[in-house]
Amino acid sequence: MRRLEVLLPADVTSREYAAVAHAVWAVLNAAGLGGDSALRPDEKITDAELNAAFDEDVAGYPWAP
Repeated sequence: MRRLEVLLPADVTSREYAAVAHAVWAVLNAAGLGGDSALRPDEKITDAELNAAFDEDVAGYPWAP
């Protein structure tokens, strides 16, 4: 495995963190690397918080459920 580290400011919000994480995942998928890659959030946010922040952010998108 190769590793790429992204360092964000300490005061980043859950919403901002989720936006960056999901954007990175979209790029991995577009590059054909999604199936063999992993994102590991830091200890300041749980997977549930990450998903909730993303769900809240995209709720207003025209394609949202």
